[in-house]
Amino acid sequence: MLETATKPQTLKLHTGQLAMLSSGARTTVVTAGQGGGKTTGGYYWLLANMRMFPGESHLLGFPDYGLLQRVILNQPDPDRQTIVQFLNSMGEHAVLHVQERRISCKHGQIFFASGEDLTGWEGANVKTAWIDEFDLTPLEAYRRAMERTRMRQGYVLLTGTPRLVKWVHTELQPAWERNDPQVKRIQFPSTSNPRYSQAALEEARRLLPAWEFARLYLGELAQQEGGGVFRREWWRYYRVPPSFDLEGDILPGEKMADIVQVWDTAFKDKTSADYSCCGTWGRGPYGFYLLDVWRGKVEYPELQKKVIALAARYRPGRILVEDAASGQSLIQDLRRSTRLPVLPVKVDRDKYSRASAVTGMIEAGRVLLPEAAPWLHDYVEELASFPTEGWHDDQVDMTSMALGYFAARGSGTIGIFV
Repeated sequence: MLETATKPQTLKLHTGQLAMLSSGARTTVVTAGQGGGKTTGGYYWLLANMRMFPGESHLLGFPDYGLLQRVILNQPDPDRQTIVQFLNSMGEHAVLHVQERRISCKHGQIFFASGEDLTGWEGANVKTAWIDEFDLTPLEAYRRAMERTRMRQGYVLLTGTPRLVKWVHTELQPAWERNDPQVKRIQFPSTSNPRYSQAALEEARRLLPAWEFARLYLGELAQQEGGGVFRREWWRYYRVPPSFDLEGDILPGEKMADIVQVWDTAFKDKTSADYSCCGTWGRGPYGFYLLDVWRGKVEYPELQKKVIALAARYRPGRILVEDAASGQSLIQDLRRSTRLPVLPVKVDRDKYSRASAVTGMIEAGRVLLPEAAPWLHDYVEELASFPTEGWHDDQVDMTSMALGYFAARGSGTIGIFV
């Protein structure tokens, strides 16, 4: 249907983009590798609908204002046009009305919205709605798009390089798996775009964990269970740790340089509060050994005593504490009242990014867990379920901090943590 509207045989579009134009489904879900051309395909999809249904209104939605600004107001990438520039290059005489959040064109008009405006949008009914980066958009935004296009018997396009999208798995995946003609999924890799470098793809394949490569460059949907960030089958196990010799051979006052304790702290003892968590790690000949995990919901004085007690037991060469609101008092008090080797850790990335940065070490078999520890089940299950709303993630943060420290130490960049 849409294929004939823009005469794609005259356009330099790859097969994935042409599939977007010819979908014809009520809802089209496009998952594509980064740089694969999903946004450009979305431009042509909007244009095709405008020319197929002249005089109608359309909606372009984004999860946040930053993406809206790049696509509509000020795209900094010299290799990509804004939607207004694109429409004008196609003869649509597009005029941007910023205050009205609208683009007027020769064949119709496009409203645009972002964030909360997208979920609460009360504009006119539209013929089509395109939501870019839908994995960052709540289910309510999709339902609003369906509601606004229903009166015009219209179409909804979702595009993204998605992480875990629970509502897509529950709302849309069953439909495309049973070949429902109203829901179509289109997937294509980064290299669908002829301009994308095969060498860059292979470099990413070498550096990234398999699940992250599949998401970022192949356009695969992350699975429901934790998005595959920490898969159960990646863990290796040990019965006896290597020669850390924790049972008494450490000389009085000696600190084990290869042992590190990592603290993720919380200072309340209410049942609704987060856990404080300490992981004791050892750097051994075959990788990184998690030796012990302590968790508890405690008040600050008890937490400080616990830090001192665990340090006395394991004699770590470093004690890492996140230099944030919940850890700053602990860092200051320990430095003032003890001689413990406390190292403040600055965190400047979100939880997901920090976790993603270290999963390659686990997938490569360089992280080992004790096979009979009483805390083992809870630890593995928390990490396997990350990111899942409502679950505690203190052990995830502790693990990310520990492996990030070891990785930086091995690369000679430990200064970034100080």
